[in-house]
Amino acid sequence: MSLTNFVRKISPLVAQNKGKFHVYSINEQLGIFNNYYRALENSFPAVYEPKEGTSIFFKTLGFGAMINALPTVFDLTLKIHKGFKVENICDLLKKIDDFDFEEWNSFGTGADVESQAGIDLRDTLRARVEEVVGEEGTALNL
Repeated sequence: MSLTNFVRKISPLVAQNKGKFHVYSINEQLGIFNNYYRALENSFPAVYEPKEGTSIFFKTLGFGAMINALPTVFDLTLKIHKGFKVENICDLLKKIDDFDFEEWNSFGTGADVESQAGIDLRDTLRARVEEVVGEEGTALNL
């Protein structure tokens, strides 16, 4: 993954006066990204540190998709747990513990593919949260 791609994905989220996380201090923004990736490491250890090769989470497609899904993960975690601690995020990510991240390796490259991978992840997570919330009898307004 290139530095250009990293900046391309992160900067819209932290852009002054308009990014999703602009209301948070620099340290809080760093905490959001750090907690997110620590939760990914805890929730998907085989994907995060594969026996061979580089993790899909650190390739251009996977990184872009994961950052595209971050606003949804953030919003759902805050809504359900009232916080964005690693354990809160892990609890949310348990709902997609069978998600096939490795399938992304066959998607190809490009911004459209990266966007679609993020949408697939986001939509799967939302659907699983709705299923669980529906079973508990409490409606979530997603």
